[in-house]
Amino acid sequence: MILDKLLIFLSIAISILTLGRFLFWIFPLELLTHFQVHYFWLTIALILLFTILWQRQEVKSHIALFILLFSLTVNGLDLVTWYLPTDRSSTDKTNILKVMSFNINVENNDIDRIVRSIKFIDPDLALIVEIDAAMMKMIGAMTSDRLPYSFRSTGGGLAIFSKSPLDDSSSEKFLGSNETNLVTHLKYRDKRIQIVGTHPFVPVKSPTFNRRNLQLDALANYLERDSQPTILMGDFNLTPWSPYYRKFISKTTLHNTRHGFGILPSWIRSSTCVKLPQFLLPFLNIPIDHIFVSKDFKVVNTYTGDNGNSDHAPIISELIM
Repeated sequence: MILDKLLIFLSIAISILTLGRFLFWIFPLELLTHFQVHYFWLTIALILLFTILWQRQEVKSHIALFILLFSLTVNGLDLVTWYLPTDRSSTDKTNILKVMSFNINVENNDIDRIVRSIKFIDPDLALIVEIDAAMMKMIGAMTSDRLPYSFRSTGGGLAIFSKSPLDDSSSEKFLGSNETNLVTHLKYRDKRIQIVGTHPFVPVKSPTFNRRNLQLDALANYLERDSQPTILMGDFNLTPWSPYYRKFISKTTLHNTRHGFGILPSWIRSSTCVKLPQFLLPFLNIPIDHIFVSKDFKVVNTYTGDNGNSDHAPIISELIM
């Protein structure tokens, strides 16, 4: 009887966490929405535990099993969509534009590993997040043979490096937010495309939680009014299971390039910048770095690269128009 009640309690708890993506808009509950993959595997573990206990006749009620199967279905149907090809997927490998978003961590001084990671990926366009002026100068000098054009925002720790000339580069504080975003343009296949880089605040405190959401709203308002081909990328401090993510996608109609290629968690990685015990890191991996594209683009491939001693792995997408 005690085991029955315990399993029912655990099954209800995991169901609430699974449904949190629709319910948890307030701080700090929203932070719990980001671990849906973890809830999926935990649900499977509880179902296996129930099965073992049922076979031993140590539990009698099926209520916990029904609740767990409900959670598994809701979560599983969502997670599997990230692995299924979409109408934006493509196998055409001609005239690919390879773009990368890489949060190098402001405390990461391992310039050689950072540059080695960038050069191995060999992107046409790289957004570097949490880059200061000194690191900008060093990375620029060490990648100038491959990425000769660059621009760093006046705030936000954002810089763009490109194989093609950049045009109309600016640091933007969109109406409704005081946070800095990077905006630039380049030509690809004779078309002018807009590149937007962003890095909303880490939402671990109520004030920064609100600032992150204000920046996302302001960015969505800007993109909603804009019709030019656009690539948006950065460290969003947000997973696809946050209600604020769904709100952002609904407003902008942008496409996450992960679709069709998997969950691809980008944070957290082993690094000298990380103070947490190493054994915890696999249990915290979540996808918070994203590349979004407008309807003008199709996605050939998306994957993560070597983290270059950062706590983030770079995310890379190969695009065509």
